[in-house]
Amino acid sequence: TAVVAACVHKRTSDSEGGTVRRWSFCINRGANAYIGVVRGDLNLDACSFVGGTFGSWGWSQASGDFRAEGAGEVAYGQTFSPGDRIDVEVDTVKCNLRFFKNGVDQGVAAEGLPLHECDLYAAVSLVAAGDAVTLLYDTKPGPPTSRITVGGKLEAPDHDLSLIHI
Repeated sequence: TAVVAACVHKRTSDSEGGTVRRWSFCINRGANAYIGVVRGDLNLDACSFVGGTFGSWGWSQASGDFRAEGAGEVAYGQTFSPGDRIDVEVDTVKCNLRFFKNGVDQGVAAEGLPLHECDLYAAVSLVAAGDAVTLLYDTKPGPPTSRITVGGKLEAPDHDLSLIHI
């Protein structure tokens, strides 16, 4: 499991300034990724995949099911494949999490996220060797200001999104 972006939500004492945070993953290779969010205080060594342990919530590429904090899989959305774009959305007022596949809303996956208790980070678990995703993230309103490639070279700033290849 890898935390793949800066904090997508900072803990707050109230919903003032609440907004929707959204970022995207493009699936490059593989068939068994888990995509979602993790608490900032999560011990990643104890997290075999996103959603598989307390403090993590994730959507399964292989089954389309959703896992929350180590609970069993729950039927949720469609499966996804290489070439698909997966958007992850955290509503900081409603404290919920939802996913989109190629722009199609899969519905609310989790409600009652502990946004007043902890910071949340974008995360992905790649299960098999050779699996790859690209993170396209935009966690703040307005255009992002940087473009980064992990496992490659640092690229010039871009006006519309940031890329991280995993």
